[in-house]
Amino acid sequence: MIEPLIDYALDYAQQGLEVFPVDPETKAPIGALAHKGMKDATTEQTVIAAWWEARPDALIGCRIPEGQVVLDIDPRHGGDTVWQALLDANGSLTSRCHYSGRGDGGFHIWLKAPDGRLNIKPLNDWAQANGCGQAITDTKHTAGIDLLHHGHRYSILPPSPHPETGDPYTWANEAEPVACPDWLAPYITAQLETVAPFELAHPSRQGPNPDVSIADWFSANSYWNDILEPYGWRSVTGNGDDDGSTWKHPNATAAISATIKHGCLFVYSPNTPFDVTEDGDPHGYTRFRAYATLEHSGDLRAAARAAAIASGQQHQTPGTDLSPPLPTSPGEVEEPEPRKLKQCDQFVLDDRATIEPIWGEDEDILWAAGEGLIIAGGIGAGKTTLMTQLLSARLGITTSVLGYPVTPTDTKCLYLAMDRPAQIRRAMRRIFKEQHREALGNCAVWEGPPPADVAKRPSILLELCQEAGADTIFIDSLKDAAIRLSDDEVGSAVNRALQLCVANGIQTVSNHHNRKAQGDNKKPNKLDDLYGSTWIASGAGSVIYLFGDPGATQVELIHLKQPAAIVGPLNLEHDHEAGTTTALARFDPLAFLRYLPTQTADSHAVAQAMTGKPMVGATDIRKAQRMLDRLAKRGLVRALNQGGQGGPGGSNRTQYQPVDNSESWGKKAPDKAPDTPLIHRHQTKHRTAPDTKDKTAGQSTRQSTGHPKTAPDPDAPDKSAPSLEGADDVETPHQIEPKPDPERLH
Repeated sequence: MIEPLIDYALDYAQQGLEVFPVDPETKAPIGALAHKGMKDATTEQTVIAAWWEARPDALIGCRIPEGQVVLDIDPRHGGDTVWQALLDANGSLTSRCHYSGRGDGGFHIWLKAPDGRLNIKPLNDWAQANGCGQAITDTKHTAGIDLLHHGHRYSILPPSPHPETGDPYTWANEAEPVACPDWLAPYITAQLETVAPFELAHPSRQGPNPDVSIADWFSANSYWNDILEPYGWRSVTGNGDDDGSTWKHPNATAAISATIKHGCLFVYSPNTPFDVTEDGDPHGYTRFRAYATLEHSGDLRAAARAAAIASGQQHQTPGTDLSPPLPTSPGEVEEPEPRKLKQCDQFVLDDRATIEPIWGEDEDILWAAGEGLIIAGGIGAGKTTLMTQLLSARLGITTSVLGYPVTPTDTKCLYLAMDRPAQIRRAMRRIFKEQHREALGNCAVWEGPPPADVAKRPSILLELCQEAGADTIFIDSLKDAAIRLSDDEVGSAVNRALQLCVANGIQTVSNHHNRKAQGDNKKPNKLDDLYGSTWIASGAGSVIYLFGDPGATQVELIHLKQPAAIVGPLNLEHDHEAGTTTALARFDPLAFLRYLPTQTADSHAVAQAMTGKPMVGATDIRKAQRMLDRLAKRGLVRALNQGGQGGPGGSNRTQYQPVDNSESWGKKAPDKAPDTPLIHRHQTKHRTAPDTKDKTAGQSTRQSTGHPKTAPDPDAPDKSAPSLEGADDVETPHQIEPKPDPERLH
């Protein structure tokens, strides 16, 4: 009996293969789950489990790993004959391989990718010249072998059943892929010198060929299958590339979404990222323009740069980049010298290995030292106000944000008020008053656009911090720090700028925006939903997302990336007048234990109460266990046993009981439980600067722990607590000025 497909999907993910759910009837990505089709492929166990719990019958789609290729041998188009002819001429080839469930002898062979740009056209040309393969049209011939790679197509993994036969895909060889042999590489890599001439659309711009624009070069050397299929589009009629071929979008309700005419894509469905083609319109989307729409949100300049990289010709010809260069900053300086090398034994054994929270406690950490924080969300969701509260706590004015303690700094902070400085000032004045003037003196502000484009000059953030004497930088927001964040080149440069700060002991927190929600993806819930290049989020240690309507009273905090355990989701409440944020209804395990008839429960029962679900997973149980461990460490609960087989998470879990404490509870539980025994409201507490500052020295007086001597009890509620920003907290992009006034750093 074949095990459930979810088990295989999770196992493949553990092996490092990115998987996603595929419709068992059409072999297309299930758009309601994987909104971006193959682009949503992941190794995240929780995401995969949720997918297959929703669709247990989903086939296992696999995005080909970077650096690998898969040859799809299709006997229906002569692929078996072509492959055998290649082997007869060059020798045998043994590598990772699996058979299709169609039962016609088709198979997929896995290899390490050869050098050069991948392209199956040379093999098609060879098959035609040698009288094998199949003629598709009068002008196109196929070898019956498709080339799958990271950016093109995907493979169905065993034991997924084939839609036509119901028989499973099977492994013939599960060994690691071998290197592509030298004799095969020329057949599956681009041979640019053989490209036929074509009409130039922009002869003034250059591509790999001095007489060809990069846009024209891309359109002439790519296929519609390469462009559309990674996003879940499915060819309905024709081969997908020739005139007359039709395509269907994964979210389409009609039978046909688009047609290929004159080599261009004419779109009829309103449920796609493309504009609908009007009746009588003679123009459609070229391959390059379609690629720019799907991969770069319509940014032709970013698409041109990426195409130039793919061609291997970036910066080798004057017209490769269709856009003007990034703005040059006056007085450019070299990046700071890197820190000295250290011995590996010191790095591994002597340097700090534990996670040091800046915002959080134990394993519930929202911001860790040495790992940047990104606060993402839509316009008016409360990013600036939440950042302002973190600034308040970092300056020692308050002690916590959303109920989680914040470690204050002993030096200074730098706030880059780049996104509508006037609005940022209004947000700050909601919580900062005259009595906070002394504390605010430990924060420098840069007002307006940065002195240089961060992508052009990655050292600029570090330079500003060094000038301000700051060990913490607040960036509001990233879209104002650099131009064209959707460009990977720009994204990687911004990431480098942030890492330079971290490497030099500066803590970073950045506000950022999300992509526009499309289709079923109304609620961003993954890192890919953030605007811009994936490089931006990849360099952060923690990413939190605020989800809600602009100016809403309540929003949800979702922890998308974590330095330790997942925090939340949390329901947040805004106080528009005070400009503060309160976390609502956090589960209280101690209250839960006290109101049980036996006052005894294990981590599984606590997890059920915490989630409100009878079925809980290992992640929820571990989270409940951490809560109980913290209570035990504080002497509020005791373990009645040490757990039998399986330990805390096993079949005989440790039981916990509240400690009888007359000061906090008494010897006996009350006869009647309150209406809401399981939750409490965490609120942010204020203290005034004059009580915590040494006026003679002008610096904070700290205990050895780094917290103020007069800090209040973080568990004591305070009605004056901070909440999320109001309706006027609306963020809009603006043009970056090339030469801001350096006097604005004050």
